[in-house]
Amino acid sequence: MPSLQHQLFMLSAQNLGRAVSKDLKRIDTLRWLLEQSTLPFALPKGISLESLTVYGMDAEWVIPEQADRSRAILFLHGGGYTVGSLQTHRAMVAKLALEAGIAALSIDYRLAPEHRFPAA
Repeated sequence: MPSLQHQLFMLSAQNLGRAVSKDLKRIDTLRWLLEQSTLPFALPKGISLESLTVYGMDAEWVIPEQADRSRAILFLHGGGYTVGSLQTHRAMVAKLALEAGIAALSIDYRLAPEHRFPAA
């Protein structure tokens, strides 16, 4: 049986899909819906976050307790260069970092259409 977290994700994805098909041109609505759909996903225990700025972009270190700091994951979220953020992928990055036992640096790169290619 799928986990409760999986069921919540699928429900969010279905609602997001319906909203997108209704109003594809409203990127701000799509971004808001994606942000809301990820709110139920909590960080795993033993994860700390450190905010920073990298070349003018918001970023955060996602650091498991006992992390091997000699290596790191560089994580760039998906979203077709138009949607996604530190928030939308934070729980996934935390799980990845925890499983790998190393810190992950997640970058909140610039999104289109506000920032045209190659600004991301």
